[in-house]
This record gives sequence, structure tokens and C-alpha cells, in this order.
Amino acid sequence: MVSWRRNLFAAWTSQFLSMVGFSVSLPFAPFYIQALGVTDANAVKFWSGMTVAASAAGLAVMSPVWGLLADRHGRKVMMLRANISGAVILLLMGFAPNVPVFVLLRTVQGMFTGTMTAAVTLVACGTPDNRQGFALGSLSAAVFSGSTAGQFLGGMLADSVGYRSTFLVSSLALFVSAMIVLFTIRETFTREVSEGRGGTLRQRYAALGPGTALLVLVAYAAMARRLDGPFLPLYVQELHGRLEGAARWTGLLNAVAGIGAMVSGVIVGHLCDRSSPERLGRLAAVGNGVGMLLTAGCWTLSALFPLRFLAIFFAGSIDPILNAWISRATPASRKGAVFGLAVTAKSLGWIAAPMLGTLIAMHLGTRWVFAAAGVLSLLMVPVIGVVSTRLESRRNAEPRVDTEGEPAPGA
Repeated sequence: MVSWRRNLFAAWTSQFLSMVGFSVSLPFAPFYIQALGVTDANAVKFWSGMTVAASAAGLAVMSPVWGLLADRHGRKVMMLRANISGAVILLLMGFAPNVPVFVLLRTVQGMFTGTMTAAVTLVACGTPDNRQGFALGSLSAAVFSGSTAGQFLGGMLADSVGYRSTFLVSSLALFVSAMIVLFTIRETFTREVSEGRGGTLRQRYAALGPGTALLVLVAYAAMARRLDGPFLPLYVQELHGRLEGAARWTGLLNAVAGIGAMVSGVIVGHLCDRSSPERLGRLAAVGNGVGMLLTAGCWTLSALFPLRFLAIFFAGSIDPILNAWISRATPASRKGAVFGLAVTAKSLGWIAAPMLGTLIAMHLGTRWVFAAAGVLSLLMVPVIGVVSTRLESRRNAEPRVDTEGEPAPGA
């Protein structure tokens, strides 16, 4: 087995376990908040939104730093840092005495984890160009299959042994993931000396390559995709009619949705090597938008299952499409930095999403959060067009390089 395939398999396994760890406990944060003593409905919605925004704020601040360190010191060490930090912080979450401490730990978690970004950067840098779509799509499938397994397990554990215990399982899963990275991933890292380390800030930014034009789309897509996330457990609770058993139903629902995302990740991974990311992105945005609008009109818990599958089937393909798009447009020596900036852009969308969702949920009701997510997803279609035009103009503005590495005549 060639090195890139071995590393892809190891990264896939590690990322699967990481997502199991995060998904066993964190999707049930609204219920954990209630277990910590918050009972007012609007207060629960507020703190549910803040837990997501806090983690996203931490990611936004630190992701560029980790990306630069990955380009300078290697990608494997970044995967180890993310998994070990996550194991420690999730363990501490299980002992949080109140909601403010829990939110603080969520902020710290955002600052020091980021397992997906580390894995994507390692895989993108070590995979041949003609297999980028397959590799990144496979990694996306690991994310959603791990999320599926974790949320199913978490729903069962939360109802049987309590919410605090789920954080102990989360910590263990991330520790095992770190050990897989340590003992199975092989990286021969050589720090490349590339242009753009000196000069003005604008020159350094330009040296990152045309892929930075996609950062606006990354931020917008993140906001559209995450608007509903913190409020899905509350929507399930409303349709179910009571708190008892809501965690189990939420886990089952997320498991079904995760299967849809896992399947779409595999499919889009193959399509990205054969079709335009712009065309695939538009299709995914429309599919997710329609699914979210139908979800907003759902009145029974049973009907929520096929609708959630439909929406997340399309939503789950957006990240691998954008990752493949960015990877193709970015020099290998700059991928860590650009993927770090992409996480910051994504985190800004994640910060905006729960804040906007909280306002909608508190003033209009939980159902309207899903309607707004559907509209935002449909509006992603023209945003993709604008960003694609900008990307093409940046590509055309770059000097052409001949086979000896010198600017081509007339460039």
C-alpha cells in the first residue's frame, strides 16, 4: 500500500474516533444545560447558542496559528495536539459545576482542538492531485460516520447513565484517536522555503494563492449549515412533548442524518475528481435548502427523520467540495496556512449562526430557525457564482510559470 493510502486510512480511523468522541456528548449540550440547573425556556435557548458560539470563537482565534505551525513543523504533530487537547478538555466538561464554566471550557476546546482541520491538511498535502476529491470525500465520510455512531451512542448513554458520564466516554475516544495518530501515521516532513514570508501583509496574503478567494464562501456556507444545529434537540423536545426520552430521539435522528452525510461524502468524493466544484456546490445548496424548508413545516417526530436525512445528505457534501476546491487552488507549502484561515472563516460563520438562530428562536420560535436555514442555503447559489468569478480573476492575474520554475515570457 502506497504511503498516501496508508495515511488516509489511519487519518480516517483517527477522525472517526475523534468525531465519536465529540458527538457522544456535545450535541446534547441543551439537555446538559438543563441538567446543570437552567430551566427557563429562553435561557436554555440562549445558553445553547452561546455554547456553539464560544467554541467557534476559540477556533477563529487560534486556527491560523495552528495552520502556520503545521506548515513549519509538520501536520502529524497538529493532529496529536488536537486530539490530546480534546481528550483533556472534554474530561473537564464532565465535571463542570455550572453553565458559565461549561461555556468557558467550550471556548478553550475551540482554541486547542480542531482535529478535522489537522487531518484535512495532512491528507491534502500527501495525496496526489488527481485523487484529492476521493481522499477528502472519504475523510468527510469519516466525520459523519463517526458523528452518527457517537450521537447514537450518546443518546443511549445520556438517558441511561446521565449526561456527565458521556463526557468521560468522549475523552477516552479522543485519547485512542491520538494513539492511532502517534503509532500509525507516517510523515516525512520537509519545511519548504517559499515566497511571501517577507514583505507587506498584503504580499504575504497574495502569496497564499488564489484559494483565499473561497474564504468568503466558506464563512457563508458555515453560517447557513450551522444555523439550526444548537436548536435541533429543542425542536425534537417540542415535537416529542417532554424532556424525558428527547436525548434518545435526538441521537437516533442524528444517526439517520449522519448516514445521509456519510453516503454523500463518499459520492461527492468521486464526483469532485470528475466534475466542477462550482456545479456540485450549487446542487448541494439547493438540496439542503429544500430539505430545511420542509423540516420547518414538519409537525410530527416521525416525519422529521426522512426530512433530516434529505437535508443532511446535501449539506454533508458542502465541506468536502469546498476542501477539494481550496486544495486545488493552493500551493502545497501554503495549505496549512490556508486551511487554518478557512477554519477561521468557518468559525466566524459558526459564531454568527447561533447568535442569529438564538434571536429567531426566542422571538419567532424554534421552527423558524429551520426556515431561515433553508433560505440562507438557497441564497448560497448566487454567492457561489460571485466567489467563482473572483477566484477565476485571481488565477488569471497570477504570473504563469514554465517548467524550470521561472516566469514564462510575457508573464
